Amino acid sequence: MGILNRSKAKTDSELMPTPKGSQRAESLDNKSITAIVLADISAQGHTSPKEIAEYNRIPLSKVKAAVEVLIKQGYIRVVGFSEANDKE
Repeated sequence: MGILNRSKAKTDSELMPTPKGSQRAESLDNKSITAIVLADISAQGHTSPKEIAEYNRIPLSKVKAAVEVLIKQGYIRVVGFSEANDKE
C-alpha cells in the first residue's frame, strides 16, 4: 500500500469518533479499529498502515482490513502506489 489520504468526497460531519484511549487494541471491534484508522489519517493528512498499526498497537492485518473498508466506502484514497509488473 502507498500513502493514504483522506478523500475530499466525505465531510467532517460524516467521520466516526475515536474510541476512548483506555480501551486496549485487543478488545476493539472492527468498527472501532476503522474509526481509529480514519481519525489518524484525518489528523495526519497522510500516513501508512504500518505507522498506524505501530502507533496504536493494533495488528497490521486489522489496520489493512480497515483501510480496505474505508477505500471502498470512499472515505480515503491511496496515492503514491504503483503496481510492479516486473515481479517474478
